[in-house]
Amino acid sequence: MSNLFLAKTCELHVHIGGCLSAEHLLELGREHYKNIDWTLYKSSYQKAFGYIPDPCQYFSQAIADENPRALEPFYTIDKKDAGDFNRFQAKYDFGLCIFRYWWHTLGRVNELLDRIFQQHQNEGIRYIEYRALAPHGEGASKDLVDFHETIANAIRDVCNKNFQARYIISLPRNSSLACYNIIKQWLDLKPNLRPYIVGFDFCHFEEGFPPAQLRDFFSQLHADNTNDPENYFGVTYHVGEIFFDKSLESSIRWCHEVVELGATRLGHCIALGLDPEVSINRKPNAHLFESVSERIAQIQYDLKYNEQLKDWGIEINLYELEKELKTLKKISKEKRIKRIYSKDRLTEIRLRQNFVLFQLKKSNVVIEVCPTSNLLLGCIPDPSVHPIHRFMESGVSVTIGSDDPGLFGRSLSEEIDWVVRHLKISNSQLNRHLQNPVDFRFSKRRNKSPFGK
Repeated sequence: MSNLFLAKTCELHVHIGGCLSAEHLLELGREHYKNIDWTLYKSSYQKAFGYIPDPCQYFSQAIADENPRALEPFYTIDKKDAGDFNRFQAKYDFGLCIFRYWWHTLGRVNELLDRIFQQHQNEGIRYIEYRALAPHGEGASKDLVDFHETIANAIRDVCNKNFQARYIISLPRNSSLACYNIIKQWLDLKPNLRPYIVGFDFCHFEEGFPPAQLRDFFSQLHADNTNDPENYFGVTYHVGEIFFDKSLESSIRWCHEVVELGATRLGHCIALGLDPEVSINRKPNAHLFESVSERIAQIQYDLKYNEQLKDWGIEINLYELEKELKTLKKISKEKRIKRIYSKDRLTEIRLRQNFVLFQLKKSNVVIEVCPTSNLLLGCIPDPSVHPIHRFMESGVSVTIGSDDPGLFGRSLSEEIDWVVRHLKISNSQLNRHLQNPVDFRFSKRRNKSPFGK
C-alpha cells in the first residue's frame, strides 16, 4: 500500500470547528437561524471587514434558493481574505455561532459532531487527530473542562475497527500552563479518557506571542512525560503561518525556537519554505519592521549559533552585533525599527531557512502542510512558489492536512491530489517524501494505540 494512498486515510491537522461545510451550516441553521446569537460573528466581521453583516438575510436567501452556496461569501475563505487572520477568524465565527447554538441552547452538540465524524468516515479516513480550542477567559475553568470532556467523550464513542479518532487539545498561547494544569487535574479524575487525548496544540493568533513565553509550559510537560510515559502528550505548534509583524529572520528563528522547546510537529512553517523575495512582496512594507524586543532576541540567537550559522555560509559579525545589542537595550522594547532587505540579505535568509530545515530534519520534526490554507492565509501568490516545494527538497518530514476543510472547501483527499498535481516530482518520489503519516501520530508514542506501538 503506497504512502500516497495512506496519506488520504490519515488526517493529523484538522480543527473540529472548521469542518462544517456551507451545506452543513444551511442544514443546521435552517430552522434556527433567527434564534441564533450572532453577536460574536457580527463583532469580528465588523472588525475585519468594516461593516456589520446580516446573517439572517444570508440564511433567508439561501433557504429561498435552496442553495448553500449563497452562504459561502460570508463563510468560506477566498483570495480576498489572503494573509488576514482577522478575516479568517470572522468567517470562522459564522460557523462557531451555529456550533454554540446547537451546543448550549439545543443541547444537541453530539448530533453536530456526528455529522463531522461521518463526513470523515465517508471520505475514507481511518485515523484522525481532531483539535479544538476551548473558552479560556478568566474564571472559565469549568467551561474549559466541560468543552474538552464533551468532545473527548464523542471522539471515544465514535471509534470502531475501521475508524480511530484521537483528540489534541488546543491551548491558549497566553495562559498555556494554567490551562494545562486544569486539564491534568481533570484527566486525573477521568482516566478512561486519557487514551483518547494524545497531545496539545497552539493555534489561533500567532503574531505577538513569541515561543519563548511558553518555556514554563514545555518544562512542565517534559517533566510529566518523563514521569508518566504511558500517558505521553505530544505538542504540535502553529508557527511561521502569518508573521507580518516581524522580520523574516525572526520568523525563521521562531520555527527553530519551537523545536528547541520540544514541539515535534509544526503547523504550516511558511516562513521556512516561502522564498524571501516572494515573502517581502506579498504586502506593502511586509516584514520591514519589527519590535526592538524581537531584534534583540534575533541578535542573541545569532550570537548563540554563530559557529553553526557560519558553517552554513551565514556571516556573523560578533563585534557589530554586540554593539547593536548594547544600543538596543537602551531603547523601549515596544518601539518598532526598520531594516531594508538588500539582495545580500535575501540570499542570507535563504541560507537561514536551509539551516533551520536541517535542524528540523535532524530532530525528526514533522511539518504539517495544509496546501489550500497556506495559499490563502499565507498570501502565497502562486502554487509554483508554495513552501511544500522547498520542504520536499530539504528532506524534512511532511504530512498533509486539510486544516479547516469547511472554510477552505477541500477535503484531505483533495489536498493530496493538489500536491500531486503541483509538485514537480514523480509519484514514487512523492511516496518517499510523504512517508507513512501514521508514523507521525502522537498516539504512537504510547504503549497502546490503534495501530500498535
